[in-house]
Amino acid sequence: MIPLTKFQHLLKGGRALDLGAGDFQLAKKLQELGYKVDTVDIKDIGPVLNGVKFFRQDILTFDINGYDLIVAKNSLPFTDSRTMIKKIAEGLNNNGITSFTLFGQRDDWNGRAGMTFVDYGEAIRFIKKTSLVIYRQSTEEGYGPTKTGDIKYWHIHSFVCTKPV
Repeated sequence: MIPLTKFQHLLKGGRALDLGAGDFQLAKKLQELGYKVDTVDIKDIGPVLNGVKFFRQDILTFDINGYDLIVAKNSLPFTDSRTMIKKIAEGLNNNGITSFTLFGQRDDWNGRAGMTFVDYGEAIRFIKKTSLVIYRQSTEEGYGPTKTGDIKYWHIHSFVCTKPV
């Protein structure tokens, strides 16, 4: 994921949504930046940060509406990424920002049931069909640990997009 520091000048505070809350580290950083943070994860992930609203729910069924910032680090590939990008574009406020990752086709997990993997060009074309405008993009590949500590080959496309008025 492109670090928040790379686009921090665009962050103005307001309501933020973290899709796939994980260990709440991203939610904590968003709070420090002045955001009121909601988080969504399909799993019960333990104690919630003070001041953060947690929803235990599938991100596909969560009502995304009225957010100034939406982040999704390594969560969209575990669902229908295209549907989620449309939902993000629709639920993001005008002048809002979103940062998300998608898994590329060379990722070790490619072929797992229920996951989506996209070609970089396909991702760009799909995003351009929404109301989002790509601000930054990158692709990274290499071996690294999973949440469980296993080593795998990662192929990640990262995007920061804005939604103009």
